[in-house]
Amino acid sequence: MNPTHNRHAAGALLIAECTGRVLLAQRSQLVDRPGLWALPGGGVEPGETPTEGALRELWEEVGWDGPVELYPAGTRRASRGAATYHSFLGLVPTEFEPVLNWESSDAGWFDPEDLPSPIHPEAAALIQRELGRIRGLSSGDHLTEALLRRLVRASLSRK
Repeated sequence: MNPTHNRHAAGALLIAECTGRVLLAQRSQLVDRPGLWALPGGGVEPGETPTEGALRELWEEVGWDGPVELYPAGTRRASRGAATYHSFLGLVPTEFEPVLNWESSDAGWFDPEDLPSPIHPEAAALIQRELGRIRGLSSGDHLTEALLRRLVRASLSRK
């Protein structure tokens, strides 16, 4: 991501529902802040919402195009440049093998309390700030809108 060329950027911290581990990607030597472990993310393209940008970045950077529930996790001014960065927590059913593009040299699933080093300070702050929520999402203590609709439909059909 080059925030000086984008007004908005977005990234998502993926959480595997079955394990509670989070996916981080190590930035390659070809991008800003190489070697740091960070969220998959980047610039939001013209015409995209931050949510759409985060989903596209997940596909481009780690090859994920499966089911994901995105939860807003804050907006901040990027530490470098003038972009506004939109963070999301993304719940996926299970861990998967990331397919990396040129922006990342490695990726892995980590326990949120045992993160790799060196980690991007904003990624570390997000995980620390959202640790309780991450644990709640991965333990199944959430109702998605789709599940809520199914439960309401099932309840109405029994009447």
